[in-house]
Amino acid sequence: IPGTLSYQKSYLDSSAAGGEIYSYRVRPAAGDRYTDLGDAYSYRQQPPAPSSISASSAGARAILVSWGGDFGHSDLTFTIQYSRDSTNWQDAVIGLSASTRSWQHSGLTGGSTYYYRVRAVNNPPLASYPDKYRREGNYSSIVSASSYYMPPTNPSSVQAIPGMRNIEISWQYSGPNDHFDIER
Repeated sequence: IPGTLSYQKSYLDSSAAGGEIYSYRVRPAAGDRYTDLGDAYSYRQQPPAPSSISASSAGARAILVSWGGDFGHSDLTFTIQYSRDSTNWQDAVIGLSASTRSWQHSGLTGGSTYYYRVRAVNNPPLASYPDKYRREGNYSSIVSASSYYMPPTNPSSVQAIPGMRNIEISWQYSGPNDHFDIER
């Protein structure tokens, strides 16, 4: 930074671009030794809310959430929240990479409606920078989808094989259930 700052004890570098790392040092105008400040981070503005958000069933007990938007840099991550009632929210996933534009929520209760919202987060480029440089954007609009319920199919090839003091029952099954009820 050229020039001498008379009677000043601070300087505002208004030419710093957001999201960049700059190194500064200071010395008295007639001095020969600088005081090294190390790196300083010029943080970005709050990112815009994701646009074009959608949610759709992605099979039994799963929903696919997709979104768009122009965010322009790689320090960005996404946070997705979900709700069963569109009022009480909890994080589904935090820290999806800047290139991610969809995410599948699995293991849901079949036949239930889920609500989703997404937000972008500008993170400092180095982990050593404190959270005060983190900028969370607004949430997207809320979307909803229902995971569909796949009713179980009946087992096939059911067999009862008698033994001396027991009976072995076996069957074939290729459905979504992994628990079976047996009655006698």
